[in-house]
Amino acid sequence: TSPDQRTRVRAGLNDRYREVQSSLGLSRTRRSSKTFTTAIGTATVSATGVSALETLYDTTVRKRPLDEVSMVWIRERDAAGAVTGTPEVYAIETHTNDAITLRLFPIPTAVQALSADVIASGTDMTEADDAPSFPSDFHDLLVHGVLADENLKIEKARPLAQIEEQKFEKRLSELRLHLARTAWLSRQTTDRETMRGGRRGSSETLV
Repeated sequence: TSPDQRTRVRAGLNDRYREVQSSLGLSRTRRSSKTFTTAIGTATVSATGVSALETLYDTTVRKRPLDEVSMVWIRERDAAGAVTGTPEVYAIETHTNDAITLRLFPIPTAVQALSADVIASGTDMTEADDAPSFPSDFHDLLVHGVLADENLKIEKARPLAQIEEQKFEKRLSELRLHLARTAWLSRQTTDRETMRGGRRGSSETLV
């Protein structure tokens, strides 16, 4: 219950989380949102932890999404960087190591929060209400993994560590089977719909 213990257990949970993701080939990204706050007279806004930007929108002034353009488009219209006003469009100026910088046009004349739908990078759970990105029925496997790690540090508890590790591996196998079965059922549904469509198409051709 101490802060040090909670920090250690959180680190253990994230270690096991990454182990599960790499073992099952789960995505290391997730959908999220970001806020880009403008500064008066500054053409750029930045954020970190972004793998991809999907939509940038103005919820206060124009109350609509901003269109994405190229840097060339902005330079052709404002090579001197002198056009100011409420941003209408944006261009991605740089995007490296999951840090993204956007150039706005016109250059903001007020402090404003722009909301964005993003594909966020990283997998670590940092907040108390964060959850792993696999079905909740299998979240207990992370608990078994961390219990195995914690018991391994106590000499007399090492038999318990082995038991918890076995439970972790068993639940990991069950999750792998669940994901495979779910993917198979999804493909089967799609295939059947395609086949039905194909037969209808064939019948119409014959008629």
